[in-house]
Amino acid sequence: MEVTDYKVRSWARQGQLVELHVDDQVVIPRICLVVDPEGEGTLMPHPAIIGTYTALRDVGLTHGEAFAWLATYNAEVGAIPLVELCTGHIHAVRRAIISTAL
Repeated sequence: MEVTDYKVRSWARQGQLVELHVDDQVVIPRICLVVDPEGEGTLMPHPAIIGTYTALRDVGLTHGEAFAWLATYNAEVGAIPLVELCTGHIHAVRRAIISTAL
């Protein structure tokens, strides 16, 4: 499964990927990418993560805070939001974001 560095940087600029800054390097967590069903084995941003990440940024979280929120156990969700998104449980995660914003 291949994806070019240019494409990853483009997705990151568009806010479609979660970026982490580790030791002066930008890192994209692998869990944020899925196989594109129309791309013959190429990768694409996980659709559930794109909208959720945007919602987190819209409530005022920084890139790092948004990823920390996604990667940390959340009592309202009852699990780690990133794992829940990747298993299709989008609504519980989005409800928790709404209550975070209030």
